[in-house]
Formats: sequence, C-alpha cells, structure tokens
Amino acid sequence: MRALALIAVLWGQGLYAEEIGEALYEGRAPISVQMGEAVLPAVGISCAGCHGHDGAGGREAGSGPPLLGLRAQDILRAVRDGIGEDGRTLSPAMPRFVFDAPGDAANLAGYIEEIDALQRSGFGTREIVLVFGQGAAAERFAKAFFGRVAQIAPRGVFGRSLVRQEAGGVVILAATRPEGRATAPHLFPLYMLRGDEDVRRVRGGFASLNDQIAALARTAERGVILDPEGREPDVPAGWSVVARPPGDVPVIALGSAAGQVDPDAGPVLIVADDLHHLGRIAGCFTVADPRPAPDRSGAPPLERYGRAAAEVLVEALARCERECTRAKLFEKLDGLSVQSPEWPHLDYAAWPLTGTDLVALRRVCLSDDRQAP
Repeated sequence: MRALALIAVLWGQGLYAEEIGEALYEGRAPISVQMGEAVLPAVGISCAGCHGHDGAGGREAGSGPPLLGLRAQDILRAVRDGIGEDGRTLSPAMPRFVFDAPGDAANLAGYIEEIDALQRSGFGTREIVLVFGQGAAAERFAKAFFGRVAQIAPRGVFGRSLVRQEAGGVVILAATRPEGRATAPHLFPLYMLRGDEDVRRVRGGFASLNDQIAALARTAERGVILDPEGREPDVPAGWSVVARPPGDVPVIALGSAAGQVDPDAGPVLIVADDLHHLGRIAGCFTVADPRPAPDRSGAPPLERYGRAAAEVLVEALARCERECTRAKLFEKLDGLSVQSPEWPHLDYAAWPLTGTDLVALRRVCLSDDRQAP
C-alpha cells in the first residue's frame, strides 16, 4: 500500500510515460477492472502476473501468452475491450481494464510495445553494459567492482565482457539516490533501503533501515523514535514514534534528528548513515553499522562492497545464461547465496531485498572539539 501511495504522489510530479507504463504493467500504480456492471480496483491483478515481468509469457500452465511484437493499437483493444489482434473476443480470464487517469492506457500500451527492447537493453552480443551512480563514492565502488571482475571473470560471462557506459545499461550499480529507477533497476545502491522496496526493481547488499532500527531497539525494552524526514520505519514492540523525546528513555534519532538530541538526557541511538548529522555534538552514541568489517580485512567498506557486488552479479549473470533479460536476471538473484571473505554472507533466499540483516552495534563517543566521522 505504501508503494501505491508513493506512485499516486509522484503522478503529479511529472513521471515519464515509460515509468507510468511500467508501474501499470507491474501492478504498482492505480488501475481498475470491469467486473460485470461494477468497476473495482485491480487489487492483486497485473499484466506481469500473467504475462511475465519481461512480457515473454507466464511460466506456469494457464498463464498469459507472450506479449512481444504486439502493436500499441492491438494492446489497447485487448486490455480495454477484450478483443484480440485477430478480432476474436478474449477469454474472461483476460481482465478488462479501466484506467484511472488520462493517458494511462496509452502509457501502458507504449510500454508493452517496447518491453522486449527495454528488457534486453544493455545485453549486447559481445558486451554487457552497466551504468554506475555519480560521485566519488560511486567511482571508488566501480574501481573495486571491475578489479574483482577481472579476477573472477577475465573472459566475461558467456563471452561477453562487462563494460561501463553512461546510459542504456542492464542495471544501475552504486546509485546514490532512488530517483529515476525506470531507466534500469538498481543493484547494490549506495543509498540505504527502507526494507519494503520491490525486489524486481532494486536489490541491496547491506541491512535495511528497518533491520538497523530493530537491532537498535533490542538494546532496550521501550523507547521512542524521532523521524523528522518521514522515513516511516517499522516500529518495534515497546517503541513509538514521537515528535519530541520525553527524556530519560532511549531515543532512536533518524535523519536530522541525530543532530538535535542531547545524549546527556538519555541514551541516543542512530544509524551509521546519519553520523554526518551529529556535527560537533559531544557525547556517546550507539551506532548501527550495516557494513561491519570482517576481522581479517582492513579495506574501506566501499571497496569491499564493490568486490562483493561483482561476485553476486557475475554469478547471477552466469545463472541467467545467454538469453538474459533484466527481469530474468533479478529472478536469478532469488535463492542466490554468496559467501565473500570480506563482506557479510549474502543470502537472497533468506533476505530477498538486501541479502543480509547483519547489523553491528558500536559505541561512538565524540568530544566537542572534533567533527563526527
């Protein structure tokens, strides 16, 4: 429900037609179906559910046929009127969709018309194209990533080399923000996942915000959470979200709240990604670290993360085989387990979104004459 609400909010902020079409196809956007004389929300019904996330047809008996090669005009007749491209009435198993917003029908038809090209974008005959996020952190990640690829797949995967380009990639690696995800799914983003994202659009490699909050909350039977930026985390039993801390109780301070609490008034707990908000606040804090360093490695987390990402992606591409698509690649991550010597064990059967829920709790004490790390 949170994902649908987010789509509804973004609707008024100028989404690209491709983004809207994809959200409709995947069932992540508001759409209705005609049931006799009634028009009802299409809860649990999506094009992808029957025809496959790559439009290549359902994998189970009775599932929808492939949609590849259909023209937009034929798609519109099928989804709105239940008429096939040969003019025959389609089975009642094919829903008759009613669109909630102007342009939705055309956006969905346009996406389906281009779905094969979009799904195969980045898969060349000799190269597999990857896109990386922007900034110094993404650059360090990319350097470590390709260094590890050169070690474990020097001849590429099925004879195709992994290369970096600015656009048109299979996935976006080391993205620094969640916006713009329609261009390609995100794999191993540098931003922190909340914990309820769509695993067909993003997969991470370290514990989510909800996992970190759960680890912090286990240090006390009760406490409060400050959430000024509206991250809306899952709230552990015994804890509550408040606007101001009552004092003398543990406080999980999220986002900018980390720089507004007094550690002398009671225990303050924060996630590592919010350390920069502390500024010159003096005191001791309990910090949730989702990227704990194994004892035998002194390499920076970004480098270790980049190398672990290379191991996971190369293995997933090998499982996907040569006729791979974006959707198939993300399906191959299901159940994938990779034990890296310098990163937490990534098990996507147990934790499909992040591969791990490992969080280390650390005690960090700062004096008033130093900047927080």
